[in-house]
Amino acid sequence: MNPGELPCVEHVRARRVGRPWRRVGGQEAGSATVLVAGVMSVILTLLVGLLALGSAAILAHRARAGADLAALAAADRRLQGATAGSTCAAATEAAQLNGVVIDSCEVRADVVQVVAVAVIELGWWGSGQPLRAQATARAGPPLAPL
Repeated sequence: MNPGELPCVEHVRARRVGRPWRRVGGQEAGSATVLVAGVMSVILTLLVGLLALGSAAILAHRARAGADLAALAAADRRLQGATAGSTCAAATEAAQLNGVVIDSCEVRADVVQVVAVAVIELGWWGSGQPLRAQATARAGPPLAPL
């Protein structure tokens, strides 16, 4: 074929019918697929781990906030002259409003110490066991003996 000349139809067909590319690598054919699948599985594993870690951090914050608010509610009730049972009932009510459960409530003089537990189900990607976070908070009047 001379420069500037258009190829004939038979010449173009011959190029299309033949192999337009050659196989490179021979034994390594398909190795990129395996590599991409491996990288994707590592990324997916890391993503699931980060989701679990984020859930644990949120759960710990929820437990701390619930314990703090329950202790403050109980200390306020105690300073109004309530009994120890009524004080712990106030803590339980405040904890329920914040999505946590009171594990223990202890009243010494005017100081209240509360242990709160927050629980979350991890769903399909968890181990089947619920994730628990526990927090302790203490509240009372200023300068109260600990």
